[in-house]
Amino acid sequence: MKVIAESETGQATAGGSADTGVAPRAVQGRAIAAAAALVAIVVAAYLPALAADIHLYDDDLYIGDNASLRSLGGLLRMWVPGTTPQFYPLTFTSFWIEYQLWGPNPFGYHLVNILLHAANAVLVWRVLLRLRVPGAWFASAVFALHPVCVESVAWAAERKNVLSLGLALLSMLCYLRFAPPDEEDGPARRGARPAFYYGLSLALFAAALLSKTAVAPLPGALLVIDWWKRGRVTWRGARPLVPFFVLAIALAVVTVQVEIRDASGPWIRQHFNLAHRGLIAGRAVWFYAAKLVWPHPLIFFYPKWSIGARVWWQYLYPAAAAVVMVILWLARHRIGRGPLAAVLIFAGMLTPVLGFFDMSFTRCALVADHFQYHAAIALVALFAAGCAMGASRLNVPAWACAAGMILLLAVLAALTFSQARIYHDRETLGADTLAKNPESWPAYQNLAGARNMRGKTAEAIALLREARRYNPNDPEILTDIGSLLLNLGRRTPLSPDETHEMVDNLRRAAELSPNYAPAQTGLGLALLRSGHAAEALPHLAMAVKLKPNDATTIFAMGQALAAEGRPAEALKTFEAALRISPADAAVHQEMAAVLIDGGWFDEAMRHLDTALRRDAKRPATHYTMGKALAKQGQFDRARSCYAEALRLRPRYVEAINGLGEIALSQGHVDEAIASFNEALRIEPGSIAAQDGMQKAMAQKLKEQRP
Repeated sequence: MKVIAESETGQATAGGSADTGVAPRAVQGRAIAAAAALVAIVVAAYLPALAADIHLYDDDLYIGDNASLRSLGGLLRMWVPGTTPQFYPLTFTSFWIEYQLWGPNPFGYHLVNILLHAANAVLVWRVLLRLRVPGAWFASAVFALHPVCVESVAWAAERKNVLSLGLALLSMLCYLRFAPPDEEDGPARRGARPAFYYGLSLALFAAALLSKTAVAPLPGALLVIDWWKRGRVTWRGARPLVPFFVLAIALAVVTVQVEIRDASGPWIRQHFNLAHRGLIAGRAVWFYAAKLVWPHPLIFFYPKWSIGARVWWQYLYPAAAAVVMVILWLARHRIGRGPLAAVLIFAGMLTPVLGFFDMSFTRCALVADHFQYHAAIALVALFAAGCAMGASRLNVPAWACAAGMILLLAVLAALTFSQARIYHDRETLGADTLAKNPESWPAYQNLAGARNMRGKTAEAIALLREARRYNPNDPEILTDIGSLLLNLGRRTPLSPDETHEMVDNLRRAAELSPNYAPAQTGLGLALLRSGHAAEALPHLAMAVKLKPNDATTIFAMGQALAAEGRPAEALKTFEAALRISPADAAVHQEMAAVLIDGGWFDEAMRHLDTALRRDAKRPATHYTMGKALAKQGQFDRARSCYAEALRLRPRYVEAINGLGEIALSQGHVDEAIASFNEALRIEPGSIAAQDGMQKAMAQKLKEQRP
């Protein structure tokens, strides 16, 4: 217990005094041991997370499919609002650095998250020591091992949580060096403080905000700490925090605007009035406090509450919160200001996620475990301080305190270890969520993504239809269904009903959210595949306007222009896509197809060679190569290319037609007829196969005439 025991005044027996210079060597040794113990227990508890993948909810958006991680230009674009899913440039920069080091290897991303969480636990300990909070090490250990933190640590995309908290805690430590709250706030003493710590604190706070703006309430927490320690808040004490508040508000406004405009589209707006939002906030505060006390069950997507301003019992939550505040205020002279300060900081740090602001995640659930990662420290510290002070006043033997502490930490570690295993992959997470919340439409959507990644597109579409049953007007679900049907159609012809479902879902998504670029892109591509290139162009143009740096959307625009017989514009558009994504094999292949139709075979072959180097398993590239060779009379090589395309995609109608055309040009009429018959069997509406069959039959009749 010597490592964690502090007196009621907060003088640490390990790690040295918060305000002295160099601690004695023995005390330094105990401090290092205490910090090492925190790191060790975090790593041990989160071992299952090291084997997890990086394809959970939003992971692909942040890492796997994020083209910005692949180039220096992408790194620069991260620092421009609207170019990433959320304006957290420092978080994305950390991903960029890691991508240069180990690419998409999941191990590195999870290891960094775990080490950041361990560092945060150490920083929590140091901050609490600085504030002379009893039980500081115990509090940091509880925070380190509490299972509500698993979502922030084991989920790679939540790097923003662990990174922003670490920077915020460092900012606090620097600010407390600049303005120690346990000293008198005299002008001479304040003026003697080095400005270096103040500037460093402000810079670290800015970095924390650029990692995640959920740390915006930190200046308010520092004000509460000032009141807690001094019993009053003065303008002299509050004035240095003005720049912190200005910075927090400015970046919070940017985040809200980017979230609404770029992250998930305008449908994230929940259309709650002020009364609804107050009811949500009151209930959410109690929800998070309850999960700290009893973390069961923990669900990735909690059931979304039905909020009604006319439902009387929902007012009990905010009313009870207000009563607790009043009681703690009235009792402050008897029990001290600490409990009220802890509750105020807890509620204040939760402010960004209490429902007052619309976020993309809140369309799935109004609460989430990762929402309280920053705030949980306050109540955990209050609990640990209560335990330490209670044990001291009751003269509980040291061995009993140690046994109780070890038992609690062991239970929390076991729960965290078990919870971390749930984040192994999308399927495990999706199955766990649906077992606890069977009507969770985002869980069906997430599970569909996992099945699609495994090539089980039909199963994925079925899961998305189930998600649509619970949330029929969500543009993202509708877009996902249409996009998967679109992808399915690349491998095998769609039935008329499937084609109608594809276009209908995408059209509905675009109507519900005209500024949702994936819906506009998907609808444009669906119309293009259905032979309506002219109708597709306006939707693709809108998508390019919404996402001017998205290579996929620009590429689709080029395809539509090519289909409309506008090759010069198509080539310029493809070149624009290549400037953003120079290694995209699909763009090189489609550009080659346009060049072939124009007779520029040499340039087309250069693009095809590049496409094959980038992705040798892309059937369309082999087909286009075969088409180029056939037009140049190199039939044997063309036949080999078509055969390879068919090996990679056995029902590739265009390649079958290509073989038929080669056979017909070489006078092998029966072979040509067989090829065109096979193409028509797979796709009865194939115009190319019908034309080829007519030519082959005419040639056969000509040969049969005497």
